[in-house]
Amino acid sequence: MTLKHLLAYTVIAFASFPLFAQNQYVIKGSLEGMESDGGTVILSVLKESGVDTLQIAPIDEGRFVIKGEVTHPEVAYLGMAGYSDSNVFMLEPGQSYSMALRKGERTLIESSGPLQEEMNRYVQEIERRNRAIDVAKRAVEQAREEQKYRTAATRQVELEKMAVDGQNYVDSVISENRDNVLGAYLLGINLDRESSLQQLETAYQRLSEKGRGTEAGKRIKGLIDAQKNVLLYETAPDFELPDLDGRLHRLMDIDAKIIVLDFWASWCGPCRKENPNMRNLYHDFKEQGLEIVSISLDEDKESWRKAVAADKMNWLQLIAEENWQSEVAKNYNVSGIPTIIVLNGNKQIVAKNIRHKELREFVKKNL
Repeated sequence: MTLKHLLAYTVIAFASFPLFAQNQYVIKGSLEGMESDGGTVILSVLKESGVDTLQIAPIDEGRFVIKGEVTHPEVAYLGMAGYSDSNVFMLEPGQSYSMALRKGERTLIESSGPLQEEMNRYVQEIERRNRAIDVAKRAVEQAREEQKYRTAATRQVELEKMAVDGQNYVDSVISENRDNVLGAYLLGINLDRESSLQQLETAYQRLSEKGRGTEAGKRIKGLIDAQKNVLLYETAPDFELPDLDGRLHRLMDIDAKIIVLDFWASWCGPCRKENPNMRNLYHDFKEQGLEIVSISLDEDKESWRKAVAADKMNWLQLIAEENWQSEVAKNYNVSGIPTIIVLNGNKQIVAKNIRHKELREFVKKNL
């Protein structure tokens, strides 16, 4: 059992001011160890559908100031354009923030906001526990190297207890914040489109109605809905997408006994390796009622066209022009490629992510 490394940050509210002042935030910061000439910082917030840019501000002599308004607390991310590192914090109405951006390092954000103060305490405690766990891991490894197996076993038990205690601490913070965006954010940190429906629903049930109403809570609900869209034996979500010539094709208009939906892209190595198998499958079973529908998530249409020609993909080729953000990718819960979804003639989902011999045997058995 391992202890998750979790991070984030936040703000407060001034009473007895006009409404715009109550909702206004100010973020002041500096850059350390990063080239900043002519650069910008990007403030983004977590929404139900993903992370959305809120503001972009210039950097002047290594410093920046961002001012704006929010009506309710939000999970926010602040980073410099061109760098993957960012500070995560709770952006609350009426609060002021002070922070430093450092390459490869997240820093605590100074603010008197109640959620940010809670987040800072949480981060500091998690970091303390993680350091202790690292020390305990090294002690176990050293004991094993020295062949002190009884000592190693004792240290291992201590390590596992530390991990359990750490998870209990995380759970207690989430429970104390089940009514707000902080609790929803911490619950959702390790949840994504690959999480099981049971994991998602268990997490969602831990939030109160108020917590579920936050953007972080809505994100978890969105993941649940996406999972339910692709449950076995449920009707597949319909879509309409263009082919190589721009003609639109609707799933519900495709007449076949078995339909294989193949999400892929020209830049995806495993996808390209799979294409010869798909070509052989189509050749051997198309006359018996098989249809393959390859859906590209390419951003570059020309690369898509070249890959289709190079791999001799002579079945229906469609493209999701908004790629990962497209409705079809979201509705089919596509978090990685290749993704295979198999439908029967009634457009019900009958299998997911089977490949090679397993896919071939499934098609052969069900035609």
